[in-house]
Amino acid sequence: YAQLYHVIPEDPEVRVAVGPPMRLENAVYMHSFGLSDRHAIVCEHAWHIDTKQLLEGKMVEAASVIDPMEPTRLHVLDLLTGQVTVHKAAPFVCIHFTNLYH
Repeated sequence: YAQLYHVIPEDPEVRVAVGPPMRLENAVYMHSFGLSDRHAIVCEHAWHIDTKQLLEGKMVEAASVIDPMEPTRLHVLDLLTGQVTVHKAAPFVCIHFTNLYH
């Protein structure tokens, strides 16, 4: 079950190029995403949720999967052009972003 993430401006007066949705291979467990004046960043890390198990009635705890062999993917959306670039890294877990600057 691939997951789609959209970046949509809250203020209709804000003019950013909202590109195609960011397609993640897994439903990752995340509390936030990175946002600067130029980029939005979604971290697709090794801790994800098996959505099929959720649909079968299992709790999030039971549906959690950590795959230490799965690379971390950073999906970077350029807010000016709408282009999404994916960068792979060694496996790690990221739940919160702070102090993101361009």
